Amino acid sequence: MTLAAITRLLLYLGAMIVIGDASLSFGATASAEKGYSPRDQLRPIVLSGWALLLIATTGLLLLQGREMELEASMSSLTMLLSTTWGRGWSMLIIAGFVGASVTVMRLPRVIRTVAALAVAVALGGLGHAAADEAFPALARVVDTLHVLSAGAWLGALALVAWMQWRSASSRLHQSWESFSRVATFAAPMVLFSGVVAGWRRLQLAPFGAGAGTPVLFSVAMPSDYGLLLGAKLALIFVMLALGYKHRRRILKEHAPSWTTVCTELALAVVVLAITGVLTGTAPPGE
Repeated sequence: MTLAAITRLLLYLGAMIVIGDASLSFGATASAEKGYSPRDQLRPIVLSGWALLLIATTGLLLLQGREMELEASMSSLTMLLSTTWGRGWSMLIIAGFVGASVTVMRLPRVIRTVAALAVAVALGGLGHAAADEAFPALARVVDTLHVLSAGAWLGALALVAWMQWRSASSRLHQSWESFSRVATFAAPMVLFSGVVAGWRRLQLAPFGAGAGTPVLFSVAMPSDYGLLLGAKLALIFVMLALGYKHRRRILKEHAPSWTTVCTELALAVVVLAITGVLTGTAPPGE
């Protein structure tokens, strides 16, 4: 992996954590047991998520500036941030500072939730979505939905797993059940939005507009972009199967198997790593 791909992986890991926190912020982590405060347990990892997001965003800005051979001056920074790409990164930095500050100062969680939504919107307007001139609004909405759904599924899974690791599992059945309800909707939405976004990327390529589906895939799949996209989809199908297993286990025993949780989280990291490479890979024909 290149340095840019590794930095994007860190960005996506941070984004998943803070969006997962937003999906759990309205009662999903509540417990009726006296003296048990899962919110306090989540605070260190949520703060780490915001820190990862800020560090990765800053790193990507520096890498982009170096690639564009910009001088280290205020005028160069202003020029970079005045672009559509730059405005998206500006939103990420502002949301990161707000989210981290709210976490440190223990301000109302709704502010942190709004900041997490801003992260999803900003990420939805970056990457390949910015190149869709035919349907720019649709491309950004689909990508934003993809980021939100992934965070609500994978980020929330990581946070509840963190609480399971830090405390007795018997006290987390409400959190697992709430997570399961959210993930039942969010996980299929990740697949749906990802397929729609991938199809739009391929249709943007010169061969896509007039080519039939067999021609489109015969050209796309042997490419680096097609192979990465195929690997990502295959892993997501495996994760969906694990999620279905989690759902059945939670309904019966109020908590999933710790082994399958760890397996799904490991696969999630691999998927995010592939996404980091995919984001920097041009679709075939471009």
